Amino acid sequence: ITLGGAPLLWLIPWFGLWGRRTAAAPAVAHAGPTTITVFRQRALWAGMLGSFCISYAFTFCLTWMPLYLVQERGMSLTTMTQVAGSTFIADGVGLLLSAWIVDKWIARGGSANVAYKTVLSVSSAGVAASLFLCTVVGPAGAVVALLATGVLDGLNSPLWGALAQTFAGPQASGRWMGMQNSVANTAGMVAPVVTGYLLQQTGHYSTALIVSAVVGLIGLVAWLIVLPTVRPIEWAAGPA
Repeated sequence: ITLGGAPLLWLIPWFGLWGRRTAAAPAVAHAGPTTITVFRQRALWAGMLGSFCISYAFTFCLTWMPLYLVQERGMSLTTMTQVAGSTFIADGVGLLLSAWIVDKWIARGGSANVAYKTVLSVSSAGVAASLFLCTVVGPAGAVVALLATGVLDGLNSPLWGALAQTFAGPQASGRWMGMQNSVANTAGMVAPVVTGYLLQQTGHYSTALIVSAVVGLIGLVAWLIVLPTVRPIEWAAGPA
């Protein structure tokens, strides 16, 4: 209750700032695209597919990694908590690193399209490779691979919202993010069930890890092939 309620204190200054900015904001020229128009955008479908795939890998780590470390790798509960905790700290490092890389890239005159696609692709391919490595290396190697998974997964997350705002603009960002995140969050329902089923059928985590890696590679396809050139959509001129 304490940890969940404490962030609500931020609403006090945030609403104050938001209220002043709203009062000074210019009138919007038009209502923007319809939801159907937004839904038809190729960039949205790329974002939904790519975010689902990386969320699958993250949810696998969130829900099954502790049991994997104890049951498959023979770690004690104490060691497991240290490894699992370090993996999520590494994920946080990846979050900060991702934003810094893309900002610097663009600030130095680089292409936003290349910057976004490069970081997203490295993230998805790296997560896939790291999860696959867990199936072929020893316990120490698995720890390193999981830490790499954390960093590489973190590279992906900040760019979802940035991409949505870049493509959709102020007239459709809310709906875009709502649809994209809804699909991404279904991975939170699918990954634990699929992993549990595979574990039950095989008695080992290798198949589940390989499936997570393959899903990560599908995300790579989403960012490299499905995602169009990163630039704002001109809604007034019709669908892109």
